[in-house]
Amino acid sequence: MERIGLVIARMQPLHLGHISLMETAFCENGSIVICIGSAQKADPLSVEERRKRIIKKLDSLGYNTRLYKIFALDDIESDEEWPLYLKNGCGITDETSNTFYTSDNLPESYLEAMRNLGFQIKTVVRGSFNYKAPDGRYYTVSSATEIRKICEKLGLEV
Repeated sequence: MERIGLVIARMQPLHLGHISLMETAFCENGSIVICIGSAQKADPLSVEERRKRIIKKLDSLGYNTRLYKIFALDDIESDEEWPLYLKNGCGITDETSNTFYTSDNLPESYLEAMRNLGFQIKTVVRGSFNYKAPDGRYYTVSSATEIRKICEKLGLEV
C-alpha cells in the first residue's frame, strides 16, 4: 500500500509553516492529501483562492499535481466526530500507512481518535519565519493568525 500523508490547515493565508509541513509529508510519503479547513469561511480568503495559492506554490517548488490532492472541508460542530469526518472528507479509504502531520498542540483525545482511524501522528515543530507583508516589510511570525493581525493593523489585504 502507498503511504499517504495528511495535512490540514485553514491556510488563511498560506505561509512557510504550512509549506514546511507539506514538504515533510512529501519526503516521507508517496503522496499527500491537503485539507483546507474552515472552507466555509472566506475571511480573508475564499477556499478557491486558498486552493489556487497552494497549487501555485507547490508548482513553483516542483511538486507534480499527481503527488497530491486538495480537499476543502467545512467546520462541523462536534469535536468527537471531526476525525472521522476529516478522514471521510479527504478521500482516505484504507487503514494502512497513513500519517497525520500537525504542528499544533491538539488534545490527546483528538490524536487518539486519529490513531483509532489508522493514522500515525507526526508533530512537526512550529518555527518562526520571516513574512514579507504587502507593505514590503518583513515580520517574524509563526502562524497565519499573526499574519492576519499584521495585515489588519496595517489596513492591508492578506
